[in-house]
Amino acid sequence: MLIEHYRKDSANLDLLQAFTLTSDHSLQEQVWNQLPEWNRNPATVRRLLSDKDIPASDPQVRFVTLAAYEAAGGQTKRDLFADEEGNGVFITDADLLTRLVNERLQQTAAATQTEGWRWVEIHPDADYSTLAKFRRIPGEPQPLPRKLEAKRKALQKELDSLTEQLDGREEETQECERAYDRIQQIETDLEEIENSRPVSYPETVKQSCGVIVSLDSNGQARIHPGLLRKDDEAAIRATHEDRTDSEASNDQPEGTREPEAGYSAALIQSLTTVKTAAIAAELAQQPRLALATVVYTMILQEFGFELDSYKWHSSLQLSMTHTDLREAEDSAPGKALSELRQCLRTQLPAGAELWKWCLGRSEETLLSFLAFVTAKSVNAIQIKGQSDHALRLAHADGLAQALHINMNRWFVPTAENFFNRISKPQIADALAAAGKPADTAKLNLKKAQLSAAAESEVAGTGWLPEPVRIPVESTE
Repeated sequence: MLIEHYRKDSANLDLLQAFTLTSDHSLQEQVWNQLPEWNRNPATVRRLLSDKDIPASDPQVRFVTLAAYEAAGGQTKRDLFADEEGNGVFITDADLLTRLVNERLQQTAAATQTEGWRWVEIHPDADYSTLAKFRRIPGEPQPLPRKLEAKRKALQKELDSLTEQLDGREEETQECERAYDRIQQIETDLEEIENSRPVSYPETVKQSCGVIVSLDSNGQARIHPGLLRKDDEAAIRATHEDRTDSEASNDQPEGTREPEAGYSAALIQSLTTVKTAAIAAELAQQPRLALATVVYTMILQEFGFELDSYKWHSSLQLSMTHTDLREAEDSAPGKALSELRQCLRTQLPAGAELWKWCLGRSEETLLSFLAFVTAKSVNAIQIKGQSDHALRLAHADGLAQALHINMNRWFVPTAENFFNRISKPQIADALAAAGKPADTAKLNLKKAQLSAAAESEVAGTGWLPEPVRIPVESTE
């Protein structure tokens, strides 16, 4: 049946090769008949014929290696045209593969545990939602090894050169396509190098935080360090409070301790309530001191752990929720926030000196810290199913309008951050909206080539995807 379709040009050789994944002619015919003509492609056929099997290109297989899987007794399914690189090869024993992945990740975890971390956990498929459950303590980025730094500089120089060559070129030649492919590969290599950059953590952080070991999309073990769980924070606070109480008791000279008042709990509560009201009444009349107190409280929440200041508490009942921005940490605004945080952090003293430091700062300095810690609590992230979605996002848009943000300064749609993540029809719609409608020849390009071409076409137009735009402020 398939040969007849091949002879009639209704099936090409690539499609026939995909059907050789099984010798079951009835199954081949079933798959052919259930697929509409527009969806009869090798990838879809292989997916339907392999059902629950795992392709050798899967990150888990690449991590374990096909050879190690087969050496452990794992069975595979291969089409007639499978090659040595694993194309056309499928893993049939998912349980064995999972065990091998966990065993190898366990080796990485064991080596990481020796570095002094409080805990190390394995999550092979850890993603944004997994990591969002933790507070992440940033480490100090360290220089790359000399050879790797030299490679990074060479790749960056090549990338700049290729980008400059393609700038302004409208015709799509084979040379351009090769350049686009090379640019994608360079960007991937640069990302891998940056991900491998060593990060240093002080021992105090390691003793209180943990690490998650996972797999990345390239089949490499990835370590996520400096993760703080809620119970870790509770334990740290309890330890610091116990230590502080003990130090306060031991440091107070004999004879200077105040005698027990002997008042009832109700009376003490009543008197201290009056005291609280007096402090509040005075504070309300001194804006600058109020500013210093607010900044002190928020600095404790943002930087306290790194400054060994968990044992120092504020009397203000302010609570700040940190928005998890790790998914944007490699973006322009993500890097800007990280650099600003590092700059501010270097100015702060540790422990008991922080309160005195805040009192002695200028209003300009206090406001700069207040602006940063306030900014870290902004949440304009759209997540399906959140009940506060509409009103929260509307306020975020209002805040953005008040800030007069030019999003083109912070986001430029590229193949990596946008076009690779949408379908071909959506790319065509985006190009049309940007005033660069794609012709038929361009739409027939491979997805990666079309994405690279779209990046080049949209560059300089100012067009942005709808979710990242700032609505125009109403004049009514």
